[in-house]
Amino acid sequence: FSSRRWPLPKPKTRMPKRLTAVQKLQHEKFLLRQELDMFHKVMEGMRLDIPLEDLMKLIVQSLTKGLGFDRAAIFVPAHDGTLLERAMGIDAKGRFEVGADVHSRHPISPIKGFSILSDIYQGYRDFFFSNNILKRLPGAKENLVDGITCNANIPMQVRKGQIVGVLAVDNLFTHRNLRKSDVESLLNFATQAALVMESARLHE
Repeated sequence: FSSRRWPLPKPKTRMPKRLTAVQKLQHEKFLLRQELDMFHKVMEGMRLDIPLEDLMKLIVQSLTKGLGFDRAAIFVPAHDGTLLERAMGIDAKGRFEVGADVHSRHPISPIKGFSILSDIYQGYRDFFFSNNILKRLPGAKENLVDGITCNANIPMQVRKGQIVGVLAVDNLFTHRNLRKSDVESLLNFATQAALVMESARLHE
């Protein structure tokens, strides 16, 4: 992620105003079916034998197009194990951000409470999400604008005690609040993505 503010992207499917209870339920079922369809397609696509970089593009794209977040990124440890670096990101216009820059590297510290990203990667926190408009994206204080709302950091865990990275998402532009179901979807998705990424890395 970077601090650049792009023009507001195309609005995603939203709840029409003044729906009856039945219409509201039908609309929610439609959105859920849409998310599940995309989730299934992504999981099928990620099982294909494709290069790791293309796989990461598919993962972040699925978080924006499939699960409806404005932006998404994958953070993985650097070779020396002292930093978490952005390996792949996607901005609000659907443009990929490949690799890390000076603003997308975050220290890994054994000290609990050092930063949200570090805590999640070290296994000190199960996940983090916030709908507080006054908070910034955790672990990126120095490069993101104030007022980022509705963001989440989720561990990419291949097995208990082995975390290979962190997924970060936010709704900088739409300000859509995260629901409990969003966090549950992200946790399930992050586990599957971690397993497939680890498999692709081993075969490179």
